[in-house]
Amino acid sequence: MISRPVLFKAMVWVLCALAWASPSWARNTKLLLPTQPLLRSQVARSALGDDIAIRFGSELPAGATVINQVLLGHGVADPRRHDGPPRSDEATCRAALINALTDLLRQVRISGGTALIGVVSNYDEIEMDDPRQYECHAGATRAVVDLKGKSAKLEGGALAQASKASAPVQAQGLKAHRKRIPEASGFAAADDANAVPLSEEGKSRYRHYLTLPSPKAFVIGIDGAWRFYFNDSESMTKALDRCEREGKPCWLYAVDNTVVWRTDVAQRIAKSAQLTDKE
Repeated sequence: MISRPVLFKAMVWVLCALAWASPSWARNTKLLLPTQPLLRSQVARSALGDDIAIRFGSELPAGATVINQVLLGHGVADPRRHDGPPRSDEATCRAALINALTDLLRQVRISGGTALIGVVSNYDEIEMDDPRQYECHAGATRAVVDLKGKSAKLEGGALAQASKASAPVQAQGLKAHRKRIPEASGFAAADDANAVPLSEEGKSRYRHYLTLPSPKAFVIGIDGAWRFYFNDSESMTKALDRCEREGKPCWLYAVDNTVVWRTDVAQRIAKSAQLTDKE
C-alpha cells in the first residue's frame, strides 16, 4: 500500500510535469495567409474542381442570386507525416483551407448553386472579412480553418467575372486526371483519417496519402487492404484495374483530397469502366 506522503509527492510531480508540458500542447498560433496563390494552384484545382466560382470577401458581386445565406465550412489538417518531418504551419494551414473550402463547395453543389461568394474567415465565430487573406490557427497536432460563405447563382457576365477573380487556374504543364473526378459523397471530411474503414495501419497510410501530390487516388479492398497511386493522371484507372487483375475487388475511397466512398456498396466505384471521360 502506498503511503500518503509518497502519493502526495507523486501527484505533485505529475501536476508539475503537466504544467511544464502544457504550453506546447496548447499552442494556438494565429496566421493570416494569402488566398490567391493557393486558389490558383494545381493542388487547389485538383481538390476543389472548377465547376463552382469562389469569391472571398463579404462584398457580393452584381447579379448574384443568393440561395443560402449562411454556409459554414470547417477544415482541419494534421502537420504530422508518416515518413518525414512535420509540415510547416503554413503548409498545414493550406491543407486546412482546402478542406474547409471542400466542405463549403459540397453544400453549394447540394443547393444547386454555381458560386461560393461572401467567403470570410469565421474562427471561434468571429468574422474576419478580407478578400486577400484567410485566418488559420495552428497547433502541435492540427491546424484549423473555419469559413463562412453563401451559396449563389451567378449568370452570364457576373459568373465570368467571379470565376476570373478567384477560381483556380491550371498551371502550364502540370498533370491532371484523364478521367472525370467522381462527385464527393459527403461520407467524411478528406482529412478525417479515423473515418476511413481500415485498420490503424491503413489509416496511417491514408494520412501519408494526403501529403502526396495530385493527381492521386486511394482505394480500399474487400479484404481490408489498400492501395494508392499519386502524381499520375491515370491513378484512378491504375488502382481499380490492378484490383481487378488480382481478383480482389476494391472501391475508390478518395480522389485527390475528395472522399467519394459511399456506405451503399452498390453505389461505390469498383471498376475503371464506371469512370467517365471529361467533356
